[in-house]
Amino acid sequence: MHLFKFVASALGAALLVACGGGGNGDQWPKVSYSSLVSFGDSLSDVGSYKVGTIAALGGGKWTVNSATDKNWTELIAAQIGVAAPCAAQTGLNGNVNYGFLVPVVNHTTCRNYAQGGSRITEAAGPGNGTTMGALTIPLVTQIANHLGMV
Repeated sequence: MHLFKFVASALGAALLVACGGGGNGDQWPKVSYSSLVSFGDSLSDVGSYKVGTIAALGGGKWTVNSATDKNWTELIAAQIGVAAPCAAQTGLNGNVNYGFLVPVVNHTTCRNYAQGGSRITEAAGPGNGTTMGALTIPLVTQIANHLGMV
C-alpha cells in the first residue's frame, strides 16, 4: 500500500513538473488582440456622459473621473496592447436648463458599450428620467447593438 501511494505521489509530481508552473507568463504561440469590446454599467463606463456641462466640470466617466486614473477596461486595453476604449454612445436626455440635454451620438468605431446606471434588461436604471438624464441602455441591448455592428 505504501508503494502505491509513493508511485501515485511521484506520478502527480512528474505531471506538475511537465506542466511547467511558474515562468514569466509568456505564451506560445503568442496571442495578439486587435481590439477590446466591453459591456456593463458604471464599473466599465469610459465616458458615455462626458458631454455638455458634465464634461466641462471634468466628469462623465461615472466612477473614475481623473486625468490619470483608469477603470479596468482601460487597464486591460493597455496590458494587451490595443487602443484605449472609447464610449460607443454618448449623450444625455436630461434637463436643458442645467445643461443636461445633449444629443445622443453613436460612435461606430468605439466598442465600449457600458453606461453608468445600466441594468441587465430594465431600461430605467438610476439617473434615467431624472434631471441628469442618464441613458442607461440595458446590457442585453448593449450586446445586441454590438452584434448589429459586426
